[in-house]
Amino acid sequence: IGGRVKKDASTWDFDVDLGAEWLDYASSDFSNGNDMLSAILDRTVNMPTIQEPNLAHYWSGSSMRYTPPGAPSTDHRWVDFTWWDFLNQELMHYLPPNTVLLNSVVKTIDYGYQKPIVICEDGRTYEGSYVIVTASIKTLQDGMISFVPSLPSRYQEAIDDIEMGSGIKVFLEFTEKFFPDIFRLDHDTETYNFKDCESSSHGVRYFYNPVYGQTSTKHIMGMFAYADIADLYIGQPHNTIIRNVLGLLDHIFDGKASATFVKGVVQDWSSEPYVRAAYTSFAPKEAVDRLRRPIDDKVFFAGESVFSKDSDWGFVQGAALCGEDVAEDIVDAINGR
Repeated sequence: IGGRVKKDASTWDFDVDLGAEWLDYASSDFSNGNDMLSAILDRTVNMPTIQEPNLAHYWSGSSMRYTPPGAPSTDHRWVDFTWWDFLNQELMHYLPPNTVLLNSVVKTIDYGYQKPIVICEDGRTYEGSYVIVTASIKTLQDGMISFVPSLPSRYQEAIDDIEMGSGIKVFLEFTEKFFPDIFRLDHDTETYNFKDCESSSHGVRYFYNPVYGQTSTKHIMGMFAYADIADLYIGQPHNTIIRNVLGLLDHIFDGKASATFVKGVVQDWSSEPYVRAAYTSFAPKEAVDRLRRPIDDKVFFAGESVFSKDSDWGFVQGAALCGEDVAEDIVDAINGR
């Protein structure tokens, strides 16, 4: 469960988040007493500590420089735990057995009846008073789920107006650690605009140490690329992607990458058939406001793309809070409020 949440528990001596990985404590909701987020923080207190890496190294094209951060980082990561673990271990056990049906591809949502019907690819059907659609917005843009009757034009336009970025993660193991914990390339920051999704060159790429703070003896580098930079890799064979990343690292670290390389793992989210993207890069307020209103008081939309606070686009906590809000909307509908 969890959409773009996935872990690799077999390649190394700790679990690696192949999807969502970070917690952004800058979100105001972490400090505003929200019960769901407080529960997350309460659980993490009883779990392994969360560490904070230092994003302060940049490759100029000829040398690596250290730049002291202007302010403390608000990005944190799980240690000896993952978002996948949190969703599957800490939330799933609250649900009655057989509540979640896995490997069930939804093809049609028919809301023309008094009670909407969800039709799966294998012909199974499910009826309920309400439907909450949390599929990746990219799959809705690509028409992977059909609606009967067709979505009102203002809803389809809202879906199409949301900007989704492609994304890929690559993890490489080496026999020694020859790299800083986190670094970026000046070329990327000069060429690609991460803030402006309408820029002709939009994206971000950074390299980091996923072993930081973990209980592990391995030397692993992770690379995350998003939007236009990710498109440089998307769709290629995994071995080709690994060779390309190793070639770049060899240029930066004088051939040490290839000389000490052990093995690698690639997670290409844009090539996942039921995801097709990484996360939202921009959602116009008008689109979000439209999708937060149910269709005929039957069909609701939720997820990281339709959370109403800019700072939480693309975050697991944003998707969780949106789901909580929609659940409250349905309770209000049931109670006639």
